[in-house]
Amino acid sequence: MTCSESGTGVSAVNARAEITEFIDGAKRDLGAVAECSGRVLYSSVDTLCPGRIYTLGINPGLDPYGLDYRTIRASLDDLPNYRKSAYRDESWDLGVPAGSDPLQQNWCWLMTQLGFNLDTVCASNIVFARTRGGIEARRYVAACWPVHERILRVVQPRYILAFGKLPLETITPRLRNLGLVDTFPARHQNWTCAVFSGEYDGRSVKVLGVPHLGRRYAY
Repeated sequence: MTCSESGTGVSAVNARAEITEFIDGAKRDLGAVAECSGRVLYSSVDTLCPGRIYTLGINPGLDPYGLDYRTIRASLDDLPNYRKSAYRDESWDLGVPAGSDPLQQNWCWLMTQLGFNLDTVCASNIVFARTRGGIEARRYVAACWPVHERILRVVQPRYILAFGKLPLETITPRLRNLGLVDTFPARHQNWTCAVFSGEYDGRSVKVLGVPHLGRRYAY
């Protein structure tokens, strides 16, 4: 899969065909889970290309006002036309400005501090279905992981940011030659941030584990 700015000479028609192939494959991987409320990507379709970082939260939050996609399938159907950063450009609460939710603000702040252009950061959650908490979310990890494998094959990130325990606990066992590089205090409850190095699909990758970036944690 190629970025439109990559200068590879691949036509837009071919790029669209690759996006269609990704969407069809993701639907097959998810099966009945695709009918659950939720979504796959929180970043533009243009981030489905080789990039430096992939960020993973736990799962979509509840959507009491119906502002988000009704089903995961619907989010995939909309993907070819989606060119926003959900963390910057969407309103997650009724009647509030786009990007004003604490999770959105913390994510944007951290990506900016780390030197990333928000428009190029591929972003998702380890679980695509909405659930009321991490315990319920764990039931969907196995069903969602094949789609993450598809994304990782495309993006080939050098770094993965995992915020919350479930993404970190899901990713690190899947790395070869896993090693702990560094730890430092998160200054949040009993959390310690950790940096791991390893290999995924034959490529070196570093994983940064931090607390969840939601309301209870402000950088």
